Amino acid sequence: MRDLREQGFGGEGGSSQSRTVLVVCSTFRDHRELPRLARRGVNYMFHDYASISLEELIGGGAEELDRAADPIAEVARICAEIGDRTISAVISTDDYPGSALAAVLAKELGLLGPDPKVSLICQHKYWSRVAQAQFAPEAVPSFWPIDVTDNAQLPDGIAFPVFVKPVKSFFSIGAHRIDHAVELADAKRRWSTLDEFFLPLERLLEHEERIAVGGKRLLAEGLLEGAQVTVEGYAYGGEVGILGVVDSIFFHGTLAFSRFEYPSALPDDVQELWRRLRGVSWVESASTMGCSISR
Repeated sequence: MRDLREQGFGGEGGSSQSRTVLVVCSTFRDHRELPRLARRGVNYMFHDYASISLEELIGGGAEELDRAADPIAEVARICAEIGDRTISAVISTDDYPGSALAAVLAKELGLLGPDPKVSLICQHKYWSRVAQAQFAPEAVPSFWPIDVTDNAQLPDGIAFPVFVKPVKSFFSIGAHRIDHAVELADAKRRWSTLDEFFLPLERLLEHEERIAVGGKRLLAEGLLEGAQVTVEGYAYGGEVGILGVVDSIFFHGTLAFSRFEYPSALPDDVQELWRRLRGVSWVESASTMGCSISR
């Protein structure tokens, strides 16, 4: 984690009309692209926290990196460092932990932003499925939380094969089909050791929603077949805007995304079905849903 750094771009800064945007968990791309796109009088305050460390950790190469700070303490530190400076907006292009941390900071600073509780529920795979099952049950497979602690029993009703993923997604790492309980035991052992990875999500959920992740770090789902698509859009002021449906293309024989293609090759009536379903999901439960279409 580095101290906040403020930079002005796009012409003369420092005037009474200048605005400061806080960029949470700033990425290399943010530092490269924002100066090129900035309008006159816009200052960016860059904040670095945990994103690179978590990426290295999940890839097994984080032995020499600093531990991620407690996110609640980090929010307090950022607010203290901002002091009496006026922040016009909080943004993040980082999925984890940037988007959730940005929502919490926007709330703390009295700025527009998604409800932190909603953002965090969306990011937790199990609680997201619970919300989806409440508002769009026809689109949700069977699912079970998996406790990774030693000697924890499997949930009642689970039937192999299943698709297993960590409750916090990260570049689809750890998401794969499991055919037997022995394979699931291997996955449980791996994710039981990654306390640092789950720390930001767990602490923020406890703070905002009184939800404990604990040992339930994996989600098992019934298998789905079909073409995977992504419905892109936004929710603002209780209204949903759909930008479009894109096809999610994997590298052959893997679950790693190769590219996203627009417009989607799905028939128009199927795309319209997902637009309606996604709209209900966003407005009622504000959940994000991976979509798999079969006809």
